[in-house]
Amino acid sequence: MPPSDLPALHTFAAVARHGSFRKAARDLDVSPSAVSHAVSGLERRLGLRLLHRTTRNVGLTQEGRVLLSGLSPALERIDAALDAARGVGPGLAGSLRIAAPDETCASLLLPLVLAFRARFPEVEVTLVGTEGAREGADFTVRGADAASEAEHEGCLALGHGVRRLLVAAPAYRDTHGLPADPDALSRHVCIGCTGVDGTIRPWELRRGGARLPCIPEARLVLGSARLVRAAVLAGAGIGQGTEPDLRADLEAERLVEVLPGWAAPPEKCFLCWPQGALDRPAPGAFVDFVRRAGETVLAWQGGREG
Repeated sequence: MPPSDLPALHTFAAVARHGSFRKAARDLDVSPSAVSHAVSGLERRLGLRLLHRTTRNVGLTQEGRVLLSGLSPALERIDAALDAARGVGPGLAGSLRIAAPDETCASLLLPLVLAFRARFPEVEVTLVGTEGAREGADFTVRGADAASEAEHEGCLALGHGVRRLLVAAPAYRDTHGLPADPDALSRHVCIGCTGVDGTIRPWELRRGGARLPCIPEARLVLGSARLVRAAVLAGAGIGQGTEPDLRADLEAERLVEVLPGWAAPPEKCFLCWPQGALDRPAPGAFVDFVRRAGETVLAWQGGREG
């Protein structure tokens, strides 16, 4: 490989990672036309078509997938060598602040933060478990609908998403029974949770392959997922929470799942950052860490091979 092809290979990997010439250009701090020219030139020199291009998206060809599978580890080793040469590795310092919903912190963010801190112990990390504390945050965690808002310079998916489950305590089940379908929820004590705007968050159910948002007729409304879980454990009614946060209670039979056949498929969460957030070393290093190690860390936390 001619040494002059290394920048073009790096550009190709960025386009493949983002699925977009525009996002890759922003990541590399070059123009979209420069990215397109670099990839086209690489394809021409290799005699291979690496990307499918449409007006809406960019995808890998079979040849592109084969190249990327071997290229990514090599580029990571190069990046690691450059980091070591610059003294960025163990000596990285600074701070970063992440704001996210309470239930997302434990299930998705905390494993990543702990693994990041193990590698960069001098970085000060503040993880704020409330959606109302976005002011001054380097990162926020948003759902798929909000992740595309113009206020964000970039977004990165966190794992494969989490499922939300309806649960109740055995004591509630023994006294009131459990609903057989969503229509029967109106005859039960439903515990709602408010979002930042003060409205009750919809419960995510599923009908066939489609999501079915359901606003519970809540007789008890609480301000955080932690309070909802505590109230449900006390037998006060039926509430909704994320599967990772409820797994231990379900396995210990402190809680039982309600309407299991109606549980919505996993919902993706995205780590989002505003314009200029990655100008400082610590936030930039965190994004790189999540890109490279995120899936492995989350899989390990979930008890699967990473």
